[in-house]
Amino acid sequence: MSVIIRRIADDNEMPTEPGTYRRVLEYWAKHFARKGIANLFWAEMCCPGCGKVALIGDNHIVAQDGTVTPSDVCPYLPCTFHEFIKLDDWDRPSTPRRDPNTAANT
Repeated sequence: MSVIIRRIADDNEMPTEPGTYRRVLEYWAKHFARKGIANLFWAEMCCPGCGKVALIGDNHIVAQDGTVTPSDVCPYLPCTFHEFIKLDDWDRPSTPRRDPNTAANT
């Protein structure tokens, strides 16, 4: 059984509630494409155990349905979160990155 990690409404915001995430896959796509390497940043997750934010990335694979393999281990000590997780609403693309230079964002 997987722990369901809920997606925050706006991917431009940092997840702050334990057990939530934001999809960052599209945010990093152009950066890595310019470098000619694979994009391996999937999501930022607020750990259900300790509430700190960490990346789900190169040491994981996210299936189309949001199932993450292998299990997720929180990198922060003394947190002991170590579970299989599923990213809810994974198939929805990231919201477009805000341009900090536009008046609408000030």
